[in-house]
Amino acid sequence: MRPRSLASARRSILITKITDHGAVGNVIRRNEVRDTRASGIAVDPVPKRTLIKRNHVVGAGRSGIIVGSPSTTIMKNRAVRNDRFGIEAVKGVIDGGGNRASGNGRARQCVNVKCR
Repeated sequence: MRPRSLASARRSILITKITDHGAVGNVIRRNEVRDTRASGIAVDPVPKRTLIKRNHVVGAGRSGIIVGSPSTTIMKNRAVRNDRFGIEAVKGVIDGGGNRASGNGRARQCVNVKCR
């Protein structure tokens, strides 16, 4: 996905499988997502080898970034003032480092990735 701002559209980014061709090797990079009703960026359990890098998620109605696929790499993202966690990922997800989270609804800012 090319860099863009979804601030005015109030839309989320969702990676899922809707055809038999699969969802492999997706890249979500350099996006700004603001004030969504659901999570700002979400990856369902089925897609493989997704990269989530250098995104900024603010004010999501759930977690800023939520990942259900353990083959996803999460790195250098920023998640602030979301209703739940900054980043919420399943066990086994690849932590590429450099993620930052603050001011989110849960005291524990991130799950299964390290955030500063």
